Amino acid sequence: MKILDHKDAMNRRLYKRPIIVETAIYRVFCLNRTVLSAMGAKQSLPGR
Repeated sequence: MKILDHKDAMNRRLYKRPIIVETAIYRVFCLNRTVLSAMGAKQSLPGR
C-alpha cells in the first residue's frame, strides 16, 4: 500500500509542475507588461 501512495504522490507532483510553470510564466508576462507600460508613460511625459 505504501508503494502506491509514493507513486501517487510522485504523479501529483508531476501533474502540478506544468501548472506551476505556467503560473510563473504568466506572472512574469504581467510584470513585464506593467513595467514596460510604466516606463513608456515616463518617456512620453512632456518636458523630458
